[in-house]
Amino acid sequence: MKKAGGKGKEKTPFYFFLMEKKAELEKQGKLGNKTQDSLSRELYPIWDEHRGDQSWMKPYIEKFQEWRKQSRGGADYKFDTLGRCLADIQNENKLQQRRQNDMETEIEKKVASLGVSGVLKAPFFIVHCNYLCRTDKDFYPPCEMAVAEFTLERGVTRVWQEFVSPGDSVPIGHKYKCQKHARVTHNLLPEFEHFETNHRQIVASLFQFMGSDEEGLLPPLYVAPHHQVAASCILDFLLLKSAASKKIKLFSLPKLMLEVYNLPLDTADMEGRMTVHVATSVLETDKYSHYAGIGCQFHEALENPIHCSEAIVRRHVFDIADVCCRLYNFKLRPGRHLPPDQGLTKPDMEMKLKWSQTSHVKADTINRFVPTPGGVTIGADKFNPALDMVHREDLNPNFPRLDDIQGQVVKGSMFKGGIGSTCKSTEAKKSSAGETFASRDVRSHPQ
Repeated sequence: MKKAGGKGKEKTPFYFFLMEKKAELEKQGKLGNKTQDSLSRELYPIWDEHRGDQSWMKPYIEKFQEWRKQSRGGADYKFDTLGRCLADIQNENKLQQRRQNDMETEIEKKVASLGVSGVLKAPFFIVHCNYLCRTDKDFYPPCEMAVAEFTLERGVTRVWQEFVSPGDSVPIGHKYKCQKHARVTHNLLPEFEHFETNHRQIVASLFQFMGSDEEGLLPPLYVAPHHQVAASCILDFLLLKSAASKKIKLFSLPKLMLEVYNLPLDTADMEGRMTVHVATSVLETDKYSHYAGIGCQFHEALENPIHCSEAIVRRHVFDIADVCCRLYNFKLRPGRHLPPDQGLTKPDMEMKLKWSQTSHVKADTINRFVPTPGGVTIGADKFNPALDMVHREDLNPNFPRLDDIQGQVVKGSMFKGGIGSTCKSTEAKKSSAGETFASRDVRSHPQ
């Protein structure tokens, strides 16, 4: 009788028959203290009796063939260097591509159905989400979110903005990551006092702002490519926390800009038509990034509107209006299609005082790399005799000290600890061997 395959041994169809019967006995509570060898000897006669029955043997033979295919690296069981199944990766890529194609088709049909006159008046929604950090598991704990409603004709009509509490989504040990990210971006910390902690209320407020169509479906939110991953993660987090029944679609903002721009153009004029790469470049250039008066109170008080979610969604609208105004012949209005007059955006000192007292990070100097001055190296200079003197002094206590040679005691320098003051040395110092070395300043007494 052959033994059922053990560790490091080739399995057989009998092994899978044995595991099936063992599971049945365990479920019935009849396995007891039987070992696999004793159970194998007990069940082998049943196996031997049905060996000629192909229909009875078929499920065990199929399990054996599947195991052998997997163990020997069949086409469906090849893995990459991270241990991920290549077939699963390929299927996931196909699924993502299908979703991408469906999204692009839906945008194309939506814009085409509106027509040139309809596109001018149709409302669209742009979203941006700020996060505290990117965790080790690729999660983005939220901290701020903004959605702007706009039309080409009227520009920005409404903006919804909220400081979203991360809840317990920030893992232990990520505090420094949050501080480092906040210093160079939005200044928000997990301890910020003005977070909205009721996620159900946040989602309800957002749904009310967005409205719904006749079928009760929410309009899609358009997002820039470099913000898509974080926005998708945070929206999923909010919908899960609030147990919302509705879903929110995230669509490509460059694709929307592309379709809106190309709609009034002649289809034969391929040179004048916009591509998705050009649309993405326009958004990433962000030509209005340093304008004030378009962000929330917190970021305006800190003079940091560049990283504010509300300012970002407004600037996306400004970018779209800037490239479409000539085609659709509408006038750009400050505050709607353009930033407001910067001469009128004066800081409110009372508002600045209020927000400056919150828990946030302002300075980003800790993250800056300060380059060395020109001509100065970081490492030790091999040709510096002063350094050689110091090292020789450490090795040989009888060797003359640096301050003896220079005729002065240097404190607060790299050679000796102190308070940074200097004084003349007029006496020779004695070594432990009793030898005396006279010190003088040869520069003041030339030979």
